[in-house]
Amino acid sequence: MPRYCQILSFFLSAVLILPLAGCMAEKNVREEIAEEAPEIPVGELSALPARFFSALAAGDLDSAQLLYGAELPLTPLSESGGETARAVRESWRWTAGTVDVDGEKAVCTGTLSCLDTGMLLDRLESDTAVLLAEATEAARRAEEVYNEKGWLPETLENAKDEALEPLLDRPEEFVTTRQLTVSLRSSESGWVIEPSPELTELLQEGEAQLLSQAVKARLSVLPVIQKIYRLSPDTTVAPVPDEEGYGVAESAEEITALFEREEARRLLNGQQSAWSRVTELSEASILRYYLDESILAVIWQERRIPSTITFCEIILGDGSQLFRKLTGDAYNANYYEVPSALARQANAVVAMDADFYRARNYGVNIYQGQLFRWAGSAVDSCFFTAGGDMLFARAGEITTQEEAQMFLEENDIVTGIAFGPIMVEDGANVTPPLYPDGCISEGYARCCLGQLGERHYLICAVDYWATVSDVADMLIARGVQRAYNVDGGQSSAIILGGEQVNPNIFGSEKPQSDILCFASAVPAD
Repeated sequence: MPRYCQILSFFLSAVLILPLAGCMAEKNVREEIAEEAPEIPVGELSALPARFFSALAAGDLDSAQLLYGAELPLTPLSESGGETARAVRESWRWTAGTVDVDGEKAVCTGTLSCLDTGMLLDRLESDTAVLLAEATEAARRAEEVYNEKGWLPETLENAKDEALEPLLDRPEEFVTTRQLTVSLRSSESGWVIEPSPELTELLQEGEAQLLSQAVKARLSVLPVIQKIYRLSPDTTVAPVPDEEGYGVAESAEEITALFEREEARRLLNGQQSAWSRVTELSEASILRYYLDESILAVIWQERRIPSTITFCEIILGDGSQLFRKLTGDAYNANYYEVPSALARQANAVVAMDADFYRARNYGVNIYQGQLFRWAGSAVDSCFFTAGGDMLFARAGEITTQEEAQMFLEENDIVTGIAFGPIMVEDGANVTPPLYPDGCISEGYARCCLGQLGERHYLICAVDYWATVSDVADMLIARGVQRAYNVDGGQSSAIILGGEQVNPNIFGSEKPQSDILCFASAVPAD
């Protein structure tokens, strides 16, 4: 071999073969060290996640931090607060499964018992909503619990705290289990838990500040539950109406705008108003109204020669706002008063004459849910339920005390009057051709009450020359679904704010035994 070839061969051996031999020697040394190092007991590694979660459950973040290979994504509860976060952490329990060790790394699989925060928040939201409804019901006025922006912060916070306390007293209802893989690695200080996206997400579910934000986000969008103002079933005197609620409109456009106000729209609840069906007002029509959170009443007049027709549309927030006022507040009191005086005594926003029960001895009569008369064979009777619906019984349908009492109880009747006849049912004119009271087929002054929808009524008083069937057609044209004729003639009366507003061709009000009242339920200041 030429000498230069021998030199080249020697050089390649030095560069390539000797380093390779060194690597082989180093590998052999490492293997020898590994064989001599004691094995880490699997039991110790599987216990590390248990120690970690136990420390968190006990609130010992310092001990938990020593077992975690990065900064814990948690803050001390004393700084960020949160009973919910404490309950979440206290629920953490690790049950070991398998452990796979690969040198300086290991993988532990197991089961973690923990509070299901989603389930807890769902329950907190629903229970808070219930308590908010109760707070609204208990509040004297709506502004004590909410405003145009939503729930008052104090109201919402109090309801949340009250709902949360019993839930945290029984956290076992919200505990779930999940399979979890925890990675470990060996460090200078010993084995520690390796952070992972899954573990970070889990830990942050129990982070106080994040939980507080989640609770706030859930509850801040809870819709306001509108305050329903109610009167007692035995009410004879309602709250004094707000004087600022009364008004006189200068034009029909003002009344139309009134129906667009928030309080009015809420009371109508999607129903069409009778006012919207008006085609022509009387030239001398009065346009008067009352509006608060619990009642809307609008009065106008139309002209059909030779009569002036006075309409009063009423929408109530609750059926309890329609009640009967008797002279002396007692059935069969032996004296009469004019309707306007009775209306003022009752603080009625609107009142109308009723059946003048003391002047006759027939029909089914109910006062404040108590049956007083059950002679229903001669005339039709009209009833008002606790919810404010008008129900009818035709002559002969109820003839005994037992039948009347059963009807009262089955339909939750609070008021029953007897004059008639029934004029409108299901939007159709059902006025009979003959009737034993009221000269229904002759031209006369009339007063009738119709119902358009839920707690939505229309009173109609005609001062001159109308039959009951004529008035029924007028009511149907304005959306009335059921209607009943009450005492007419000089008894006909529509009262607003204690003053009769329908023309009275007889020159004065007629003293009577009873009226129907439509009242505000908003407590007076």
